[in-house]
This record gives sequence, structure tokens and C-alpha cells, in this order.
Amino acid sequence: MLRFSLGITDKLDTSAGLPDWMALLEQAEQQSLIGIMFSGIERLPREQRPQDKETLFTWFAAAEMIRQTSKTVSEHTAALFAQMEADGLSCCLLKGQGNALLYPDPAMRTPGDIDVWVTQGGRLDVKGGIDYARQHGDAGEICYHHIDYGQFEGTDVELHFRPTFMHSPFNNRRLQRFFQEQAATQLAHRKEIGGRLLSVPTTAFNSVYQLVHIARHLFQNGIGLRQIVDYYFVLRQGFSEAERTSIVDTWKRCGLLQVAGAMMYVMQHLFRLDDAYLLVAPDERRGRFLLREIMAGGNFGQYDQRVSRFARETAVGRNWQRLVRDWRTAWLFPSESLWEPLFRIWHFFWRHSH
Repeated sequence: MLRFSLGITDKLDTSAGLPDWMALLEQAEQQSLIGIMFSGIERLPREQRPQDKETLFTWFAAAEMIRQTSKTVSEHTAALFAQMEADGLSCCLLKGQGNALLYPDPAMRTPGDIDVWVTQGGRLDVKGGIDYARQHGDAGEICYHHIDYGQFEGTDVELHFRPTFMHSPFNNRRLQRFFQEQAATQLAHRKEIGGRLLSVPTTAFNSVYQLVHIARHLFQNGIGLRQIVDYYFVLRQGFSEAERTSIVDTWKRCGLLQVAGAMMYVMQHLFRLDDAYLLVAPDERRGRFLLREIMAGGNFGQYDQRVSRFARETAVGRNWQRLVRDWRTAWLFPSESLWEPLFRIWHFFWRHSH
């Protein structure tokens, strides 16, 4: 159904019968794909759509809520950028509504919060970002790469002084250098969102940045299909030979080749992506593991039945669960998995010093 909804196949395979539409709705909600799946339902022949009017209306109402929320988040994003730019900041939108522009119907991508990468005079240091959030927002938790800005007109905002990070200090140093080198190019790349031209990352930048984002959540708490579909549309934009060479070289320098190979397998196996769009050879062993984790955990691992209530709701439980994930991923992705506990200890002291 997902392949059909994305236009990868031109008809729904009904050899095993039609889907249980309410069960599918629950799965789509867990993976934050309701809007995408409903666009597929709209394309189905009448006899294959949900025949129960209440079921169909439930799908329609959920999809319409996503459409309205997407419009609201786009408007809030444009307004937030206007405020920050008036305050002298240069802003680049990460993921979110920028990713939605790559979709056939941008409004059908389930929106999240607003992630803004900000610089001032080419760079905004950590202290500058924290001070701005505390002066202008309802500042919350501080992390190595961002601070919770609070809500802007009802939409959650994260203010990033770094787009993302890696656990290995060696790989992270190279990654942060890549971000600094790319900052000016990303700020100059502008698209219309919410009626205003905003800076959004280029496809080549996203091929690195969003792979790191997916990997980090895989190692920390889990990753869902929404982020994988995002990456599918990133790769579908295509790359020049020079871009391919540069992207793969960056992956090598930042220790991302194993994750990239796993992702290429998922793209090939799940989305049937043509070899022309695959930047490295698919790694079936790691790819199967990644796909199992995606389906088991749902959006950011929120629905992982392997995680107990204790592991979700207590600091000791959350830290123990992270160690369990490290052990589970270490045999396939050793570098980031083995550095994760050390990074977490360092990060504890780093956060308390800020």
C-alpha cells in the first residue's frame, strides 16, 4: 500500500485480499504516514477503497487534520524566520516543511516541529543560541546541537547551533567541519514556504545531514518510516557525478558508509529505487536489521513493544535502554554504538556546564 501511495506501483496488489483498513490506519499513525496512505486510498478504484463509510470518514478526517496542520506549520515557519532575520540571524530550515516540498502533495507529509539552524555573521556559537532562546522564547532543554526554543504561535521549535552530530569525536569533528563549509551554500538556497522565501538545504547536503539524523535516532531511541520516506524523496532528486563523488567521500570521512549501505538496501528493497539513485552498494545484512528496527519501533521508537514503561519513564530506565540499543547495534555498526555510552557521559557534564 505504501508503494502504491508513493506512485512506485500503479496498482494495489490484492492477491492476499484487501487491507484491514482500521489496522492499516493504526500502523500508518505509528509511522506518521496517514496523509501519504490516504492519498493512495484516493487513487484506488472505488471497489478497492474502504466500503464502510465510517472507516472512510475516519481516514479522511485524519488526513484533513494533517493537511490543515501542515498549512499552519508552514505559516508559523515563515513568521518565525521573519522574526529571527529581523533580529539579525541567518536561518536555514532543517527537515520539516522543507522536506515536504519534495513530496507530490506537500500537505500530506505529517508535520513535526520547526528545526532552525541559525548563524550570526556566518556562525552562531552555543552561548549565542542559548541566550537568544532565553530572551525570545520559552527556553527548555539544552543539547549539544540545539536548545528547545519553546513554542512559536503554538508550534514547537528547536533552535540549532549545529544541524546534528555523531557520537564518535573523530567522526563528529569531520562532520562539524563539513557543516561549517556548507553553511553559506545552504543559506543561499531558498524556496517558498508559507508565502515567504526561506533557506532550505540542498539535496546534496541533505544526503549527508539526514542520513546522520536517521543514524543518530537509530542508535538512541529508534527511527520510523516517515524519516525513511523523506530520505527516499531526497535520493529521488538525483545527483551529478561530482555530487556523488563528494557525498560518498563525506560519508567515508565521517564513518557513515555502513549506515549508507543499510539505507541503500532499504531504498532498493522497500521502495524499489532504481540503481541509478543508489550512491553506494546496498548492504543486505545491515539493511534487513535497519528495516526490522523501523517496523518494530515506529516514529522515533515510540511504539517499540520491546521497551518497558520503566525504560520510558525513568532516567535509569532510559539510560539502561540506551545500553541495550548499543549492544543490539554494536555488531553491525560498531563505531557509533560503542562511542554512544561515552558520549552520553560527556554530554551529561557538558549540558550541566551550560
